Amino acid sequence: MLKTSRRIGRGVFPTTKPDLFLSGKFFNLSIYKLGSISKFSFSVSKKISKSAVLRNKLRRLGYGAVQELLKDVKPGFLVRFSITTLAKSVKETEQMKDEVKILLNKAGVLI
Repeated sequence: MLKTSRRIGRGVFPTTKPDLFLSGKFFNLSIYKLGSISKFSFSVSKKISKSAVLRNKLRRLGYGAVQELLKDVKPGFLVRFSITTLAKSVKETEQMKDEVKILLNKAGVLI
């Protein structure tokens, strides 16, 4: 699980448009460039699942995927993953980890 210091709390995102927006199979990715350490958040709408258990499971999977890539992350980014409806049909966590890595690589967040 990702450390609390590397997570983004509620209400931290700027009200402006993101510097970069990417879409993937399981996530929509919004990136804001700032001058501090890189931080991450995963957002799961109640439209995805009414069950808090499933929403929290999807968040934990996402944070776990980012934790494995943390050593390769450049500083200075706020990264928000919005989980899409297809993510709840994921059978293997490797699919989700691959998607996170691909999107972060496209965005230039990884070294």
